Amino acid sequence: KDPHIVKDIWNFPHEYSSIITEVVNERYALVPYIYTMARKTYDTGISLCRPMYYDYPEKQEAYSFKNEYMFGDNLLVQPITAPSQNDFSDVKVWLPAGNDWYEWHTGTMLKGGQVVERKFLISEFPIYVKAGSIIPMYPKLKNLEEKVNDLIVSVFPGGNSETKLYEDAGNNIGYEKGEYSYTTIKSEKEKDGSLKVTVMPREGSFPEMLSERNYEIRLHGSVMPQSISINGTEVSYSAEQKGNAWNYTGSDLTAHIYIPQMACNQKLEVVVKYPQEQVNVDGMIGKMNRLKLSTAYLKDHWYQGAALPEIIPTAEEVNMAIEYNPENFSSLVKMFNESYPLIPDVIGKTHVGKVVIDKCVNYIK
Repeated sequence: KDPHIVKDIWNFPHEYSSIITEVVNERYALVPYIYTMARKTYDTGISLCRPMYYDYPEKQEAYSFKNEYMFGDNLLVQPITAPSQNDFSDVKVWLPAGNDWYEWHTGTMLKGGQVVERKFLISEFPIYVKAGSIIPMYPKLKNLEEKVNDLIVSVFPGGNSETKLYEDAGNNIGYEKGEYSYTTIKSEKEKDGSLKVTVMPREGSFPEMLSERNYEIRLHGSVMPQSISINGTEVSYSAEQKGNAWNYTGSDLTAHIYIPQMACNQKLEVVVKYPQEQVNVDGMIGKMNRLKLSTAYLKDHWYQGAALPEIIPTAEEVNMAIEYNPENFSSLVKMFNESYPLIPDVIGKTHVGKVVIDKCVNYIK
């Protein structure tokens, strides 16, 4: 009841309110996944948010890692419950065997069957996605009072997968009378290395359901595709997102495939072909984020008129360079991977003081 304790987002300093706002937006975006898992809870009695020993009862770690939990069938979370030190929180995470786990906020694929020690900034979260998972999502929303005409199909790296999107009216008990639908979504790695994502015709019905919707297929942690076809027709790369098209965002290394006004009772098939020579993007998202913080802090303590060593801004701006020149994707990623481990030594040889050097290097070591 202390009047000085507040939880309204706008009462926090911008450094924190912006992060909290992003978390709330992510929670809204995950509603299709959450609603699908809530239906599974209704059918089975197994909670959406559950302790690890529900899924892994024979593993001792399922009991000793008491804070860790599953959020539905595909997401594992290890909350940070201790203060950070030098801007980072050190977290031990148990990753169960049986599949690999994709660290969502850093783009790192980690092997299952081990305990790992990871570092997180306040803007990053220990959320792990089962390798290959398909997570249905919404775009950025302010509320759920109106029907959402857009569905994002987020496909994560790591193998074949299948999920079923559950939908009903959302504001009545018609589901008790069978008024609901399921849409099966699959992702399969073909023998030639291409990826096929299939959205099957919707099964079931409920009053006032959408007859068509806009799809966006998101391929997280993906290298730049060579070509993409939608229902057998190759589509062009386009930053404008008009009609059937695709593009790529460098900040999160994600390919976006847009299919507007697709009938829900028709099959959608997207085939993504990749170049034979693929560069390594594992963990690159987290490295780019941390290099940006390091560079910003370095600039704040840099003498006016002097230029930063070229290797630093060149690597720091790689995400924008990828979007401006997607045809240079492979060479840009190689440049970043070669430059990143050299930057701490480059910073150490600059004129800034030891305190600044230590902080900048701490971000990226």
